[in-house]
Amino acid sequence: MALIKLSHLLFEASDDSRNIIRVLFIDFKKAFELIDHNILSKKLSDYDFPPQLAVWMLSFLFDRKQFVRIGSSVSDVILTNAGAPQGTLAGLNDFKVLINDLCFETIYVKYVDDVTVAAISDNRRDNDMQSVADKLVEWCNDNRMRINTSKTNKMLIYHSLHVVQNCCKGHQPLGLKMRISGCPETRTPTSDRDAVWHQ
Repeated sequence: MALIKLSHLLFEASDDSRNIIRVLFIDFKKAFELIDHNILSKKLSDYDFPPQLAVWMLSFLFDRKQFVRIGSSVSDVILTNAGAPQGTLAGLNDFKVLINDLCFETIYVKYVDDVTVAAISDNRRDNDMQSVADKLVEWCNDNRMRINTSKTNKMLIYHSLHVVQNCCKGHQPLGLKMRISGCPETRTPTSDRDAVWHQ
């Protein structure tokens, strides 16, 4: 459904040859592993989940035992109180609860741990995508999630020759460059500093 919705909106927007469509494909690093149980608990409460159901959902996450097996070798068993098990319905639903409040003032679709945002405008200097980037980083900081900079990508769609000609004549570029900085691989989930949509 999400793909059909996005495709429809992009095709509809491309009917107007003046439109410039900027699309951001967002990927979260270790999305399920970084779910903070305290944040999830607060959101369950904020969304008025019945307390018994919230406790039941969280009980699946606390003190989970895990180990690694490679061939015939098995690691020690450890307890973990972070993240949610990927590949389970519970983990999927926990992530949906966590990401539910990630919203933008432009077109967006969410499908499990993938988010796609599109800004449509006939203005080369449109700044909607910078607002998206700022909101994304703020949300990640608040929710202790990390942006996977190597898999987060952007795309620019336009169908009119005058858009290219204006750029070639020294006009303001279209905003092809998106830089999400301040979140190298070694930093914590709360260290994302800025995302800049260069115009």
